[in-house]
Amino acid sequence: MERLTVARLSAGLRNGEFSSEELTRESLARIE
Repeated sequence: MERLTVARLSAGLRNGEFSSEELTRESLARIE
């Protein structure tokens, strides 16, 4: 599985790749 950085997640969100719910869940999973 590719590790997503915050920058990558933010870019994905702007590009419509992630919903805000997915972004939050992925961010919390990576940061903890």
